[in-house]
Amino acid sequence: MIIIQVLQIYQIPWVYVNIIFANHCTFFAKIFLVYLILQLLYNMQALYLKKNTRSHESSFKMNHAIVPHMYDQWHYHQELEINLILKGSGTRFVGDNIQSFTDEDLVLVGSNLPHVWKNDAVYYEGLPELYADVINIHFLPDFAGKDFFQMPEMQAVSDLLERSKRGIRFKGKCKKAIKEMMVNMQTVPDGEKLLYLLQILN
Repeated sequence: MIIIQVLQIYQIPWVYVNIIFANHCTFFAKIFLVYLILQLLYNMQALYLKKNTRSHESSFKMNHAIVPHMYDQWHYHQELEINLILKGSGTRFVGDNIQSFTDEDLVLVGSNLPHVWKNDAVYYEGLPELYADVINIHFLPDFAGKDFFQMPEMQAVSDLLERSKRGIRFKGKCKKAIKEMMVNMQTVPDGEKLLYLLQILN
């Protein structure tokens, strides 16, 4: 299943794979086709999305969506993203990392890091009992001010943002605490949302 989704995300023709695994295909032909696939991967461009997270009302953007399936285009954006999957399953692509995901998947995606959460094929069949329930937060690296995270008290957050350049998956007690805060954030005033976000990052 993951192999099929990799082919879909990277737009690699399935016939290439069929030929590679065919018994009648010569060794050199297989090597050449592997080379073509690697070239496709190298030349593939992720879609750039402009999020517009800043406004007169807020310095970051939070969204809660219940949809038939998640946005499934390989993309990146300047904003960092905290992505919490309350319900859903499929394959997560973050940079060069590919893993399956299920309910309560929680990941911090760094600035300009290509990514996509691809739901399983069955989510595209229109079954009412299958849907994706997602909360995400998008924020620019300097959303709290240009030098805010350079203060000594913010060193741990600064280190976290640096490590997020390759993506960070949260687990255990940390994931449970962040999930609770992200759910609660939806019901509080904007000023308190900012405090929640800083607490999550810390």
